[in-house]
Amino acid sequence: MKKIAAFATAMVLALTAQADLKNVSANGLNSNLQGFVACTIVDEGTTLLAGGVLLYAFAEAQGNGNPLIRVWSLNRDLAITNDNWQDGIDIHEGGRTQHLSLREIDTEKGNPYGSLLRNPYKVTDAAAVFLARPGEAVCAESRDATSGALLPVSVAITDINSIAFFKSRPSMAKNALAAVPAAAVEQILKALPR
Repeated sequence: MKKIAAFATAMVLALTAQADLKNVSANGLNSNLQGFVACTIVDEGTTLLAGGVLLYAFAEAQGNGNPLIRVWSLNRDLAITNDNWQDGIDIHEGGRTQHLSLREIDTEKGNPYGSLLRNPYKVTDAAAVFLARPGEAVCAESRDATSGALLPVSVAITDINSIAFFKSRPSMAKNALAAVPAAAVEQILKALPR
């Protein structure tokens, strides 16, 4: 019941927010039996990349935990999971699962996260990239890989489009994108479902 109440509160806050959302970050507890969830609704007015909004989602342990992450849409049959941010992502769509390694996403560095934002803090943390549609409701859930004890975790969903395009200052968009490796962005966008 607590999970439903927290989800409902997050949805109301997202629906009534007046400012453009760049990042959702929440701290909580998770175990291998109990997940911790953060949700958002994707900005409808942002500049699009390949017809979508690129989201990065991180699940980062605040101690000895080993978090897993699942990012999914509430509007379509799509989920992306990861249990080790350096090992790539699994795309679950239409009853099928496809593994995508980081080397396939970013052949130059093998790491799309640091190209546009930052790496997760620990090797055991989890991360996923997700190409969302404007106005889509997206959630990220973290569970611990092994522990039945409740362990602290931080879950974050970041809108990369709003960072790259500086929506509040459009004149800076060109400078921001010049600093981003275009090949890494193109590879990420080609690999993700639309």
